[in-house]
Amino acid sequence: MTDAPLDTSIVDLPTLRAERLASLQAAMRSAGADVALFFMPGNIRYATGTAIMTVYSMSASVRCALVPAEGTPIVFEHAESAHVSARIAPDVRPFAPWEYFDDLEARAGRWADEIVAAIAEVGAAGSTLFVDKLATPALLALIERGVRFADVGTVSMDAREVKTPQELRAFQVNAELGMRLMGAVEAAVQPGVREAPAGLEQPPPDGLGQRHRQPLGAPVAPEGGGLLRRLFRTAGAHSRSSLTTWLARTAEASSIRTATAHTDHRQPATRPIEINP
Repeated sequence: MTDAPLDTSIVDLPTLRAERLASLQAAMRSAGADVALFFMPGNIRYATGTAIMTVYSMSASVRCALVPAEGTPIVFEHAESAHVSARIAPDVRPFAPWEYFDDLEARAGRWADEIVAAIAEVGAAGSTLFVDKLATPALLALIERGVRFADVGTVSMDAREVKTPQELRAFQVNAELGMRLMGAVEAAVQPGVREAPAGLEQPPPDGLGQRHRQPLGAPVAPEGGGLLRRLFRTAGAHSRSSLTTWLARTAEASSIRTATAHTDHRQPATRPIEINP
């Protein structure tokens, strides 16, 4: 495993985002889709480069993106996260929520009014709206306003079929990261080493189910379980730092925990890792 810092500078993120949007809009034009509405986090990220509350927004309708076949997408973002997406997307507007409110239909109607107005704003008034998924209140509200629908699944998949130059470069970085990760795990796992000291165990939730949070760009402490999670967090926060140096610190911390495990009653009772010769 190399000691050289992981070089991620070969990937230009603004260019990557522009390439993906161009691919998506070309696929939309080929399919005759004048406008698309995305709620699925992967599609929003592909179209706009933004990613907020990815797991939560898979099931909750809290953010969406309206993408015209020509021009700038509009991100309707959770009000408390809009400032984050605004760092990347040029047109970010507050999402009008309806879930978890008693006046659900009225709120969904206000959201639908904003979507219909935005469709007209991008020059697609009266066009079929291509969507990936819609919650029932949103669907009914848009139907009441005369919106017609089509599935965008084929379009979004066609856009991804041929990878862009920057995506290919990202693959190179990800492959190197994966190789370093596997090398670090292989070096850390020895006969008799438990999962937690080896850094292979995910840390449990703290307090009210909240995990430790660190500000973007903050150093990642070597102590604590979850080698996979901490490795990728470190790579994202320190693109030019040496991952192997960090892994060495992790291994050192793991050795200290292994030596003191018998006096630490908080140490989880995990079975030793068995390695067959």
